[in-house]
Order: sequence, then C-alpha cells, then structure tokens
Amino acid sequence: MTDILEVLRARRLRSIKASIAFNEKRDAMVSEKAKVVKETLSTLDGSEPKDVEEVRMAALYYRMVDEYYANPAIRMPHTMTSKGLSLWRRVVISCAEAGVDQEAYMRAQFDYFHKCFGRPPKIYQLATDKAQERAIAYVAANKVTKRVVGNDIRHKADVASVMRSAEKQMLTICRAQDMTREEVYRNLVIPGFITFPKVYLDADPIYKKVIDE
Repeated sequence: MTDILEVLRARRLRSIKASIAFNEKRDAMVSEKAKVVKETLSTLDGSEPKDVEEVRMAALYYRMVDEYYANPAIRMPHTMTSKGLSLWRRVVISCAEAGVDQEAYMRAQFDYFHKCFGRPPKIYQLATDKAQERAIAYVAANKVTKRVVGNDIRHKADVASVMRSAEKQMLTICRAQDMTREEVYRNLVIPGFITFPKVYLDADPIYKKVIDE
C-alpha cells in the first residue's frame, strides 16, 4: 500500500510540475507578444510606429492571402513577434534591392507560386535572390494586376475557433495598449498595422461603426 501511495504522489508531483512549467511558458509568450505589440504600435501621435515597413509588408501579404483564398479566407489573426519582425525586415530589404514597389513585388511571388505549385508563397520564400528575380521579371512583363489569382481551397479552421482566437487577440491588444475596441480599430487595424479575419470584423458592430465614421 505504501508503494502505491508513493507512486501516486510521484505522479501527482510530476503533473503539478508540468502544469507549472506550461503556465510559465504560456505567460512568457503572452508577455513577449504584449511587449512586441506595444513597442511596435505604441506611437500614435502622428509619427510612424517602429518597424512600420515590416508591419505594412506583413499586412500586404496577409491581405493577398485573403484575396487568394477567395471564400474569404478564414485564418487566425497575427501580431508581430521579434522573430517575425526580423523575417519581414529581410523581405523589405529584398524588395528594396529588387527596385520595385511592395505590391508589385508581392504579387509577383503569388503569381509564380500559384502557377508552379498551386498555392501562395511561404513567408521565408519572399526574402531570396530568386524572389527578387521573379519581381523584376514580373514588372518588366507588365503583369501587375489589381487582384491575385486563386483557387477554391477549403480552410481547416472552423468559424467558431477563429472567432474565439480573434476575440482573445483583441483583448490582449486592448490590455497591452490600454485602448478601447474602437481605438484599436481606428488606430491599428484600419491603417494596416495589425490584421483580423474578415469574418470576425464583419460580425463586430463596433468595427462597422468605425469604418462608417
């Protein structure tokens, strides 16, 4: 009996330790996200936020992903992490070295990957020498259009999951920035510094109120 109790205690202790470790990791991730959001988006006095080009390039990519999956796409909202900013900085630099504007650069990548692989490009594929070559050739051929060709691909995330995730993201940003929902939409979402799924925005009357102002 004593041996059984010891085994149960040991299992319970391992479970508690695992739970503590998980909570610490989760809290660290939330704190890091809040920190990056605050550092990146806190300048709202008329001057440009830190890393604004990286944020705009990311917003452009996700907008084109929405265009590509023309259902519209259901995807989880995103914010910048330190790793993400570093990657998007490489994309911005690659675009500048190609000597084309950001929209043409991005559309060149979508055009190529759709025709060759039937999917949008991965983010890391936007910051290569080949990406620059594709952009230059695309612009030279006058293929710049106003929409991205796409296909009808089903999305894995159900609407309920997206709505829950988006609402959690909204609350995190409101706390990190000390803003109301209206202020988040007016100062961050509409300028393109942060994105939410279209299905979430369409369902929020506060968002509709802000865009109708």
